[in-house]
Amino acid sequence: QPASRPARKMDAARLRRRGAGSEPHRQDEGGIGEIVRKVKALDVYPKTLSEFNEKTETGGLISLLAIALIGLLLCTQLSAYCTVRTRDHLSVDVERERLIRINLNITFPAIPCAGIGLVTMDVAGGQQID
Repeated sequence: QPASRPARKMDAARLRRRGAGSEPHRQDEGGIGEIVRKVKALDVYPKTLSEFNEKTETGGLISLLAIALIGLLLCTQLSAYCTVRTRDHLSVDVERERLIRINLNITFPAIPCAGIGLVTMDVAGGQQID
């Protein structure tokens, strides 16, 4: 039976897309062609024929808005990632006549530990040397 005109047109488009009629397919020596075919088989969004694509102004506007939103989110997240946040917390110990424990987490990469010391003094002038 003769194929209908639209069916012949689709078959011709498929042949053009596959490259039929041009030079024959060559098999790669190292099996790269097989790997490429397997990767292409993983495509969950296969391309439709160009005859079935319809580009509209609304689709273009949605695409532009999506690209702008992606760019905005990328910039804000990158900015938040690169921002250094320090958290300072200070509280007053109301108990008297007791030594206050002071914890510091400071890094001095170029000074040996033996060369670092801490001297604390309270309001009354009492000192504690560590």
